[in-house]
Amino acid sequence: MRIFTYILCFALVIFTVFNFIALISAKKRKAVGNRSYQAIIWPIEQRLLKYMKERGLDYSIVKRMINDKGEGIIFVSDPKNKVAAVAMSDDTLHFHFSELENVERYYQLEGKKTTGAMVVLTVDGTDYKYMIASSKFNPRGLLGKVLYDTTEDFYSVVHAILEDKEKGNDQEKK
Repeated sequence: MRIFTYILCFALVIFTVFNFIALISAKKRKAVGNRSYQAIIWPIEQRLLKYMKERGLDYSIVKRMINDKGEGIIFVSDPKNKVAAVAMSDDTLHFHFSELENVERYYQLEGKKTTGAMVVLTVDGTDYKYMIASSKFNPRGLLGKVLYDTTEDFYSVVHAILEDKEKGNDQEKK
């Protein structure tokens, strides 16, 4: 009976040590992930802030995203001035709400896997495509849920602008 107690205590000590190591490494991974997220998003955010200050805008709605390739996408809008922007590291699209004609989301399916997800904005007759996912992922897996939710969030924020614009047009007709 005494040997069993020693074995049980030893197993609990080993289990506790492994949990402590896992906790420390998880905190380090989270810190590294947060630093890489900030390194991707910060330059884009600074460019948008500079533009906002120059034009006297107030971007009260901000949606930050990183796609599966590690590219940052930031959507911002100023409902008061009815202006929005979508920015990536190499390009920024600024538009007035009245210029937004359509927004669509597309998922490319291959069997049970999703091979791509994108949101397409139509502004003044030009389509702007924003890839959220471009590689195969399981839509029921953790990464798949994050990519799906990111795509849906981006779509719903832009679609809300389009709906408000259409409501305003309907009220003007009355």
